Amino acid sequence: MANTKVETPQAENFDCLVVGVGGQGVVLASRLIAAACMNEGAFVRTAETIGMSQRGGSVASHVRTGSCAEDVPSSLIPAHEADLVLAFEPAEAVRAYSQLKAGGRMVVAMQPVVPVMAANSGYDGEAQADWLKEHIAPENLAFVDPAVLVASGLSAKCLNVMLLGAAIKLGALPFTKEQLQQAMQKLMKPKLIEMNEKALELGIN
Repeated sequence: MANTKVETPQAENFDCLVVGVGGQGVVLASRLIAAACMNEGAFVRTAETIGMSQRGGSVASHVRTGSCAEDVPSSLIPAHEADLVLAFEPAEAVRAYSQLKAGGRMVVAMQPVVPVMAANSGYDGEAQADWLKEHIAPENLAFVDPAVLVASGLSAKCLNVMLLGAAIKLGALPFTKEQLQQAMQKLMKPKLIEMNEKALELGIN
């Protein structure tokens, strides 16, 4: 596939919130974002707020960048200031909506995680997706189907990189595919690189 130049925001003053549930790869996604931004010379602060992650509880990871420490006074993104919300699950996307700034972008994995206590609730994420479509402009919203990973012979654990690929396609990240690949080389085990490269392409395409 030929590389397509995508307009992206500058690395300075970029706030990204990554949300999901325990075990989905939220923290690794935020670390990849942070590493790619630092490679571009940005100052980065990160923080995680983790609930009962061992039981599928909510996980939120904040990534904030600026040109220097003074540009990023806090590790936590204030309400209505996130440039991008990367959501691994529809309900968590709705929960994180209040963090998104006006004109901010959101990438959502349509992979509902149903709590044991709500096993018979009929929750499938569709109502949440419809709500997001009503509140976010279509050019700022992208949905990802995780089933594509399995259909392509890849591990479901590659969802984090697939979401990052979709965010790059949306023009929502302050770095290119090649810069993310450099971060992947640093943070991932060599045996995992090839399948995550494929997941990245799936997200971009």
